Amino acid sequence: MRDADVELPADAILAWSRKAAGAIPASALREHLSVVADPWTLLGADDLQIRSTEASLASLWVTDLRNLGHGRRFWFADRARETTCIFLPSPDYTPLKDWTRSGLPPELAVVEVTARFDGMLAGLAAVAWAMHWADRPAQRRDRDRGRLGVPAFGECLYEGDFDYSAGAVLADRDEIAIARKLDVPAGRVRELLSLLKVRTTPP
Repeated sequence: MRDADVELPADAILAWSRKAAGAIPASALREHLSVVADPWTLLGADDLQIRSTEASLASLWVTDLRNLGHGRRFWFADRARETTCIFLPSPDYTPLKDWTRSGLPPELAVVEVTARFDGMLAGLAAVAWAMHWADRPAQRRDRDRGRLGVPAFGECLYEGDFDYSAGAVLADRDEIAIARKLDVPAGRVRELLSLLKVRTTPP
């Protein structure tokens, strides 16, 4: 069967996403949110992060369910009472979600939103869920996400006339890696390398 012949369960996805967003208790609408997603549902988690940031709805960070133990855990240890953790797994990742949740601090508010779909359909469902969920804090703040208005400085940044081509230095991948290690702007790497070459070249 060709991909074009596959029918997307659009109605089922939209119905699930609307119901799942509405089922989350109002007490979960905190200033700090963490969305823990799997490789498929990260699509929706990232979408929600963008919506939350652009409309100033909440401070929200996203992490992969498989990487939660790599540093992000300290946030939960330090700010458990200020944060709501939203697990957004698809069915294949439910066992890992259960194991991960069992180790979290008991005082951390946790919400589970398990997509009923697999693979890319789970990703699409997660994006639809993010759209509906973002409306909840927006309504709480009496904010129309589609008509936020633009502050004067934002208009200047958006419509600014800075000439990026003038004197711009395009760094390649190696130069970017070096810049990160040296903690310098990528545009200075070539200059530093040229100085190093001059100083280390034998007469």
